[in-house]
Amino acid sequence: MKKIVFSLICSVSLLISNPLNELSGKEINKGINEALGGLDIIWKKFNELDKLSKGTLSQCIPLPNKTSKANICSLIPDMGYEIEICGKGIYNNHRIPLQEYCNFGGSSGKKTEKQGGGTISTTENRGKDIGGGTYTGGETPKTHYGSGGNGNIKKAIEDKSIANTSFLQNNQDNLKLLDDIAKDTGKGINEVTLDDIVSKSPKDQEAYFKERDTLIQSHTQDLISYSPYALSIALEQGIQNLQGSAAKNKANEITQKAIEALDIMQNNREANELEKIRKSSDFVYPTKEMVDLLRNDKKIEAVVKIQEQIKREADAIAKIRVENEKRKNILLLTEQKALIMNEKFDRASARKEIEALIK
Repeated sequence: MKKIVFSLICSVSLLISNPLNELSGKEINKGINEALGGLDIIWKKFNELDKLSKGTLSQCIPLPNKTSKANICSLIPDMGYEIEICGKGIYNNHRIPLQEYCNFGGSSGKKTEKQGGGTISTTENRGKDIGGGTYTGGETPKTHYGSGGNGNIKKAIEDKSIANTSFLQNNQDNLKLLDDIAKDTGKGINEVTLDDIVSKSPKDQEAYFKERDTLIQSHTQDLISYSPYALSIALEQGIQNLQGSAAKNKANEITQKAIEALDIMQNNREANELEKIRKSSDFVYPTKEMVDLLRNDKKIEAVVKIQEQIKREADAIAKIRVENEKRKNILLLTEQKALIMNEKFDRASARKEIEALIK
């Protein structure tokens, strides 16, 4: 039992930011001797150790009591100092990146050339979190986070992996990055490797600029292609030789195409807004399942953060949806204006109607 608890403390301490710069070998040995002196010492010094680990221990799953036989060591990644060494070393990856980007290709809808590299959290995948659908890796939001899914929380805490390290360190940024890769590649979050992470970076500066331009286009293409002015031109050309119900039906067809484009991209705009307002402390798993894994004195704080996170995200999404409704209303008004302008004025009939009213 002493070894189990001590292994937890030592393993976690090795995983915090470059512990070798903070602890000498003599201090580490001193900590070992004290820990082996008796289990009670660990309980008395827990708060000191928690402070030393920069809060890592307090975010961990609850430590067992003296009679517990839980094998907490099985949750600690078997990485030791190696993770810090690799983090400082030069890493060259010559594999072809998995992620490919394409843009709208104007109004034709054709895809552009393949882009090298790719960000981990793509606009397309983020939009699926809000509007549903299927991630690039093949799962839906429900199956991804559901039982046995690639992003299920149990996979992040049960296996010795980078995801497990991020969870134990309460590093929500890293955990989100790994979850995004799982969505994109179809791998379990516990299976994501350093190679997978590095391969998502743009291969060079040119690829970086292309990727950035692609994201800009994905955020703005529908707003440009289906602006009120663009729709007005399309309506004028589409109904210029039509009158009455025929003109109305054609105008409705053209306008609905624009509205559908706005609705499709709304999910991506909402997801992009959530990225902008996201805090580093926002939970990847803002659920009771995650809260249950925390120490009792950390649960209230976690629930408060989750409630704040929900309200902030809801407010951001609501603003995007209101904005989208305004755009659609303008398009509908543009359609009505086009129909009115398209109707031919019958001077003789109008004169007769006016004269009939005067009599």
